Amino acid sequence: MADSWPEIIPIEILTEIFKYLPRTDRMSCSLVSQKWKDALDRKDLWKKIILHIDKDFLEPSTILLTSEYYRHINSLEIGWEKPQIQNRWLPLKIHDLTKRVVRYMFILNENGVQIKSFKIFEWYDVYPLKKIIYHLARFLRIQTGLEKIVFYNTNLPKTECLRILDACLNSKQSVSSLEIHNYFYNYNTAFDTVEFLGYLQEFNYLKELKIDYFIFCGRRIIDVIAENGRVHLKNVEIFFDETDIHSHIIPDRKWRKLRRCCPNLKMSVTIKNICHYEQIEFIFLMRNMPLSAFSMHTGSKYNQTVSRNFEGTLTRLIKNHWKTLEFVNLQLKNNKESIDNLLLQIIQKCPKLKTLFFDGNVNQNMLLFYEIFKYRETAAGLIVKIMPTNLKYTTNLVHVFS
Repeated sequence: MADSWPEIIPIEILTEIFKYLPRTDRMSCSLVSQKWKDALDRKDLWKKIILHIDKDFLEPSTILLTSEYYRHINSLEIGWEKPQIQNRWLPLKIHDLTKRVVRYMFILNENGVQIKSFKIFEWYDVYPLKKIIYHLARFLRIQTGLEKIVFYNTNLPKTECLRILDACLNSKQSVSSLEIHNYFYNYNTAFDTVEFLGYLQEFNYLKELKIDYFIFCGRRIIDVIAENGRVHLKNVEIFFDETDIHSHIIPDRKWRKLRRCCPNLKMSVTIKNICHYEQIEFIFLMRNMPLSAFSMHTGSKYNQTVSRNFEGTLTRLIKNHWKTLEFVNLQLKNNKESIDNLLLQIIQKCPKLKTLFFDGNVNQNMLLFYEIFKYRETAAGLIVKIMPTNLKYTTNLVHVFS
């Protein structure tokens, strides 16, 4: 019986189990029996491949499994697991790692693998890796149905970054989503150049654009979006962080042009790592922004030197954008201000509001919960979720008004 138990388990259950295993363990499972190997030959296990250069190419299973199951790959993500940590072994093995990654890209190229999503993230740039970028660009040039491109914390040299963008142009009629989000920008960034503006104009079938404000406010980006996004563009999300505090304000005439050219466009603002009203006030000076979603994520430490003034932030938000707001997400850790009344104002004064998430401190008297409960009769379709940080004994309050 001990010898036959691997054959008793149905293939469907084996496939579900294999989803939780790393690639090295999947390699071992493929050697158990033909049934287990067949259970591994399922699209769900290989449609999304995430590659960490400093981890996955230190042993052979990544290349061997790709040679076997390449036909299932639908999404490719490549980057570094720990880009900021200078491993002692890295200078000694960087050439071997480069060869292995290039071999991996050869397998994808030789077999004509077509993907729909591509992401390059946390890129640690050293000279030998330029060869990887070259072969990565070769692979992207054969793509004809690419739908999503993501640059996440990818501070490549300008030439290398433009090489990747240029390689994606063969899929310009199918790319519907472009995301560019970095924690910091160096002086040689490709996203603040005329060349990038030209590539953005080529992707005129975009439906979704997620981009840092550092890029969005530069050159003629908003003008290109207004001109090219008349038909297809539906959503634009802008990321703000501490690097944008001193960025210049986009004039109202450009926002009015955007609203006139793209009347159905929905704008989202996501603020991270900055929360003081004095630091983000410039966002609310752009009154004509067609804002439909607002998210703020603060840190866990409270800075006593400057008041966060969440009351001022939410008051301006309601005053300027009450007509268009549909989604509000406030992750306000350790806030010491009472903003219960402003949360109620958001619910009551924003007619298009569909979702409100709040994670932060609330008054001990629980009146906020009572007032939200009274509002249920006139809030059809509204989702409200309150997670009181300071009331540990209280479970999360969730109201779904339907």
